[in-house]
Amino acid sequence: MKNHLLLLLMMALACVDLKAQCGSSNYTEPQFTVNVQNPECRVIPEITVISASGGIAPYTYTLLPTNISNATGTFSNLLPGTYFVQMKDACGTIRTRQATIAPYSFTISVTMASLGCGKFQFDIKTTATSSNLQYGYIVGNRSDTVWAAGDQIIAQLAGPVTVHFVVKDECGNTATVDQFIPKEFGGYIKVLNERIMCNGQEIYPEYYGFDAPTVCLYTYPQRQKVECKQAPPGTYNGGALTNFFSLPFGQDYYVIVEDGCYRDSAFFRDKTSVGGSELNPFAWRCNTFDLHSDGNLTDSVCLYNSVTNQLVECKKSNAPGSGGINPNTGQTWPYGGAEFYNIPYGTYYTYIYDPCEDTLIRIDTTVRYPFHSSSKIHASCTIGESVIAVNYHPEAPQPWTTRIYWPNDSLVASYQSSGSNWIHPYPTYSGNGKIKVMTEDGCGKRDTSLIDQGFVIQPIRRKEVLGGCPGIMGNSGGGDIVLHGNAAAYSGNNFDLPRGTIRVIKKDGQSVSIPQSFTQFNGTTGEQDYYFTNLSTGTYILESSVGCNGYKVYDTVDIKPYVYPTQEQTHITQCGTNSFAFKDTVTGGVSPFTYEILHTVPHLSSLLGGPQSSNTFMIPPGATLDTIQIRVADFCGNAHIKEFPVDRIASCLPLEVNAEPNTDSIKNKNVIVYPNPSRQFFYIQLTKRVKSDYFLEIINSVGIKVLERKYMNIEVKTIEVRDKLASGTYFLN
Repeated sequence: MKNHLLLLLMMALACVDLKAQCGSSNYTEPQFTVNVQNPECRVIPEITVISASGGIAPYTYTLLPTNISNATGTFSNLLPGTYFVQMKDACGTIRTRQATIAPYSFTISVTMASLGCGKFQFDIKTTATSSNLQYGYIVGNRSDTVWAAGDQIIAQLAGPVTVHFVVKDECGNTATVDQFIPKEFGGYIKVLNERIMCNGQEIYPEYYGFDAPTVCLYTYPQRQKVECKQAPPGTYNGGALTNFFSLPFGQDYYVIVEDGCYRDSAFFRDKTSVGGSELNPFAWRCNTFDLHSDGNLTDSVCLYNSVTNQLVECKKSNAPGSGGINPNTGQTWPYGGAEFYNIPYGTYYTYIYDPCEDTLIRIDTTVRYPFHSSSKIHASCTIGESVIAVNYHPEAPQPWTTRIYWPNDSLVASYQSSGSNWIHPYPTYSGNGKIKVMTEDGCGKRDTSLIDQGFVIQPIRRKEVLGGCPGIMGNSGGGDIVLHGNAAAYSGNNFDLPRGTIRVIKKDGQSVSIPQSFTQFNGTTGEQDYYFTNLSTGTYILESSVGCNGYKVYDTVDIKPYVYPTQEQTHITQCGTNSFAFKDTVTGGVSPFTYEILHTVPHLSSLLGGPQSSNTFMIPPGATLDTIQIRVADFCGNAHIKEFPVDRIASCLPLEVNAEPNTDSIKNKNVIVYPNPSRQFFYIQLTKRVKSDYFLEIINSVGIKVLERKYMNIEVKTIEVRDKLASGTYFLN
């Protein structure tokens, strides 16, 4: 029994001692810091309390919103998200720290270099920390991944195509990035010229950009090889060495031209004989051309202007197999005839003997300058820059000049184009209207195109600060910055753009380099979200690098200092024993707040109803309370406790509204208030005639003090109150 009494006595003394310590002037509120370990490959995510001080031990720690509590302050195996670590000391004082676990992720970037002949080199860089990484790529829409030996990949690719690069760490986590491969400017077949004769046909392939190609003819749809011919090295664009002769009617064909780098094919549809004689223009120049006319079994061939019907020239006809050389075949013209030189472009006719019809026929031909140019908009992945693609005929005389004009007719770009320089950027026009592109060859022949600028990529973003509670480093505050970027500029979705990167380059005016914690695409908003987690208080400058060439845009974001919540009111006023309302007000903290009456003197259990979101408490009639203790807690979980004295006014001020129509004032012992009711101002008349100190308080109907004034050692008769008060009833003290 004695032991029990001793134990109870010790417990009572401990409680008294603890209460004394908690209420001591030497008591300091508890503080602590935490550390965040984000997940990595083979590293578990964890939040750990690394220091604690102040308050009264022992401490307990609770992780919200999981409601896991322990005495160590270590919380492991956490999912990505924002958490609050709540510390409570033996006095019940609570302090909270905000901490964010970022999801595990790493990024990759790719640089590309063309090695020619459709071969490309790709160098991959990654932020992954694992030492055992795998590098691979997927071409277009194929499902198989080609894995490489290292971070440099060389591949043979035929553009246009998008290549998806992937890096995998030893835990199976992956990161991807896309690289667009444009069509490489290489060999191509310009046209399959033809010669139709009485009993067959001939095909004359014309091609450019090859070096000593093999030219093969195949039947279609049988896909049987008819013949292959070898072109000589150097500049050879077709001729007798790669033409195909004596081909029967009734068969379709296709031609494949290929060298060590490039390959192109063209289809030739079967023709029906339309006669064996024709006019053949050749040797095109800026303003004139040459023309061959087949023979007509007479001594001369005459050429006429079809518009004026006037004779241009008559020439001696060569016998079949003699005379000039057909530039398409490299052989003499099979039906003889004559050549006319330096003829202006126009429409002409002559009479030619048709051996298939065995008669003279009139053949007309219109010949115009054949080398045309054109332009069109081209996809661009550079912010603030658009691109046009130009096309000049390979045989057009050089120089080729391209000029680009904005809709206001200002010249914004000029280029000397060539076969390898056909993609031309210009500054994007910010308004509406068509871009004018003028292409001009060495003959001064021009083409003017009016082009819609098309889709223009511009970075659009919005900023958000999450949290604002004390951060992992202590009381000053902290939070996470989230930058939401539009998909076109930041995520590159469907635009063959690299994903944008963001970093912090300055904090409080000092240069820093803080990379993004992680980024993810938000399918709901259609934005790429970039997170910077567990930042301390300060002013941050974010640098976004978007587009192919790393266009830079900047944003400033403030994480404001945290201020602990404090209740503003000094006391509570009650008129006699009437019911009354008390409205608590708070400065500092992070909303929303909760309010709770913890204790009253004397004890009134009906007021101890637990936390509430409203800051107004209704005190029932008949309550004669001396003090009310209220706790307010903010969103962060930090609280302020204050004990309010209750001032009871026996005379029940405010003075009642006067119901006497002929009296505009109310007298209350030593005070007269008039006019009452009032509109914009009123007066307080004092009956004392000696110098005194006056203290004036005006309190509204819910207990909030709206005006406070002091008058020291003055002798006054009347105090004028002209403050703009809202309509309502007020108490005067």
